[in-house]
Amino acid sequence: MQKRWLEAAKVENNRLRERVRGQLKTVNGIKKILYRLTSLQKAGVMDGMLVRDYCLALEEGSTKFQVNGNHSMRKYIEPNRIVIVFAGMAQSVEALGCRVTGIEFRERGWIVVTQALKQEPDVCVVSSCCEVTLDVGSRLENPSAIAPELSRMLIAYKRKNFRSIQQELENRLVAQE
Repeated sequence: MQKRWLEAAKVENNRLRERVRGQLKTVNGIKKILYRLTSLQKAGVMDGMLVRDYCLALEEGSTKFQVNGNHSMRKYIEPNRIVIVFAGMAQSVEALGCRVTGIEFRERGWIVVTQALKQEPDVCVVSSCCEVTLDVGSRLENPSAIAPELSRMLIAYKRKNFRSIQQELENRLVAQE
């Protein structure tokens, strides 16, 4: 029995070691991009890039989740179009009243504003896409109790947030007329 537990622990340890290596590569890549920022605790702008840390509290009835993460956006301006690319990563620190580890979510997406017609410079087309991925680790005691509820609440929040970003973009475009 102990040998089986020991083997399972070794397999889990190797899996976590590989995961940490991957995260270190990501962190080192982010450090190279963000080396000029003095603090990630406050929003900062660098060469068209916005980076910020956040704490998100999702609450619905008696169900509560708290998530800490970081988010970055970059704007590219090209002839006749503007592209905004964003990405983020977060970890749940509290779920259903207790501290948890092993829950992460990643998001990425883009918004493109393109001039519709050369003859009508005031007309534009806005297209957008957003992807959210939830990763529940195997170390979590009861993932089936947390994952569906967190997914539902997170997707509802992201939809609302993404709609508000689109609405703000539309308002700014109309105000520029």
